[in-house]
Amino acid sequence: APPRGLAPEKCFLPRTIDFVLAAASSSSSSGPGHDAGENGAAADPTVPAYYLYPRDRLMGLCSQRTPRQVGRGLRNAGNTCFFNSVLQVLLHTQPLQSFLLSGEHCAGCQAIGDGSFCALCLFEGHGREALDIGKAPVHPKALLKRLKELGGRGMHLGRQQDAHEFLRHFLDACHRSALRPVKEKNGEVPLAVQRTTLVHQLFGGYLRSQVLCLVCHNESNTFDPFLDLSLEVKNAPTLEKALEGFMKSEKLTGKNSYRCKRCVTLVEATKRFVIHKTPPLMTFQLKRFDYTQGFRGKIIKNVAFGTSLDLSRFTSTPESEAKYRLYAVIVHSGHSARSGHYFAFARHASGTWYQFDDEDVKVVAEQTVLRQQAYLLFYELESAMVPQAVPASSSSAKAPSVAASNGSASLNGLNGTSDAASNGSTILNGLNSTSAAASNGRSAEPAPLSTPAVLVNG
Repeated sequence: APPRGLAPEKCFLPRTIDFVLAAASSSSSSGPGHDAGENGAAADPTVPAYYLYPRDRLMGLCSQRTPRQVGRGLRNAGNTCFFNSVLQVLLHTQPLQSFLLSGEHCAGCQAIGDGSFCALCLFEGHGREALDIGKAPVHPKALLKRLKELGGRGMHLGRQQDAHEFLRHFLDACHRSALRPVKEKNGEVPLAVQRTTLVHQLFGGYLRSQVLCLVCHNESNTFDPFLDLSLEVKNAPTLEKALEGFMKSEKLTGKNSYRCKRCVTLVEATKRFVIHKTPPLMTFQLKRFDYTQGFRGKIIKNVAFGTSLDLSRFTSTPESEAKYRLYAVIVHSGHSARSGHYFAFARHASGTWYQFDDEDVKVVAEQTVLRQQAYLLFYELESAMVPQAVPASSSSAKAPSVAASNGSASLNGLNGTSDAASNGSTILNGLNSTSAAASNGRSAEPAPLSTPAVLVNG
């Protein structure tokens, strides 16, 4: 079996957030708009003129509740456990699995004919092979051969990498593969529309940063797209406490005073982040690795998370329901980013949890999952998705004629979003969430191994 030890890895620096100013004009504008202005009364810049991936098909993917297949194990090609754990979670994300098994992307992808690189085609091919019944563990050779294109230029075979970093790059690669034919045929695509591909509609939401002047009480809102949220956990015992820390109001005073556009001078103000739009799938990174000043250690502690999570109070519309259910976890076992091992857990539609540890796939109790020192947490929306209506002002906008089934777009600012808050307490490449101790964390009764397409190795 391949060694469990991790080779030295590249230091990943915090990434910055490029905020989108709230637009005063139509959301179909291809560039950043103006500030929301007085009390944020301008049009919502996060509302697209049209959707690249049809909302009705997205609802169909998210509402399917038929038992999903359980994939086979993946061979470790030498320090590729980070790669395997991310692939297993994405492959067992129900809407994505349904999309891959439908074959709708490859059926209309131009890359099939011209032989160009397409992340979605590679992923769909891997999905068909990994979900095939009754065979040995899969060697994801086709994906590994394109590691740099899927995971970024810093990725090297034989060297362990950060699973979160690979996850973000991989989703972005799928995003860009689907957006490319739309751009080639229709030219520039408005930013808000780019973020309506399958990948971004599933994983993507918006954060709102609101600054309130304490003199004239003018509100200034900016919005930033995200695919996941990263949370500081050093002083947080639970996921919800980490979220509270991230959303906590910060006072801007003294050297950090705010220049108010209405007062036309430096004033005291408050600044606060909230989730403006919640996606069907919420991903949280728990910031366990500290790269500041060359420190390569790891925060080794339990951060309690539960099988359910209510995000309502962390959103800009707390009266709306935003209840989520845990469906996957990625764990890093070890004492630093330089050593250790990644493995994953995923919940089957039957309620049974499975552990994916490279070649090995086995049934585990729910309590086993909840006891883990999680690194990445994946939640899915409990309630049925309601499609957002296209604004009337945008009804004249023309959607691309390229087949929307390619369903993915390039996310500007997707390759990392780091918290701009002056307290620097949280990095926003996803909200690191550690959910509060689950009161409903009952151990699931393991299902018999006759669950469809399950292969337990070892």
